[in-house]
Amino acid sequence: MTLRYFGTDGVRGRAFEAPLTLEDADRWGRAWAHVARTRGIRELVLGWDPRLSSEDLAAAFLHGWGELPACVLGLVPTPAVAWATARREGAWGLMVSASHNPPGDNGIKGFDGRGEKLSEADEQARLLNWQADAGVISHDAFISGIAQLSGVAESEVAELINGHVRNDALF
Repeated sequence: MTLRYFGTDGVRGRAFEAPLTLEDADRWGRAWAHVARTRGIRELVLGWDPRLSSEDLAAAFLHGWGELPACVLGLVPTPAVAWATARREGAWGLMVSASHNPPGDNGIKGFDGRGEKLSEADEQARLLNWQADAGVISHDAFISGIAQLSGVAESEVAELINGHVRNDALF
C-alpha cells in the first residue's frame, strides 16, 4: 500500500491545503485516535513549531483526537516531543512542523512510545482510517486494507466491522 500523503516523516504539504486543511487535521486526529485505541495508546503528547499555521493545525488535530488524554507541550522543538513521549507510558507523540521546508508548508509527524518514528504499519492504518473518514476509499477497500495490515481474512474483518459501522459512513 502506498503512503500517498506521507513524506519521509509524516504528512507534509502546504498549510491549509489538502491534506492539511483544518478539516483534514481534525480528520487526522480522529484517524490517529481510532488506531491509538486499537494499539493500547492512552495519551497524545503534542507540540508545534513557530510557523503561523502550526497552532491552528494542532488545535484542529486535538479536536479530532477527542476525549483521549493529551499532554500539550505547545511551542517546542521536535526532539522535545520525542523525549516526552518516550517517558510517558502508553503515549504517542505528534509534532506539527515541516522542519526545513518553506514557511508556507507544514506537516504532522508521529512518534511511538519509544520516541521514534511511527512504524509504516501504524502510518498505513491511520491513512486507511483517514481516507475512509474522508470518503476517499470505499467500504470494501477499507476492509481489504485492514485485512492486509492485520493478516486476517477479509471475511473476518468485514464481519467485525459491519457489525459496528454502516457501509455508507465508516465513522
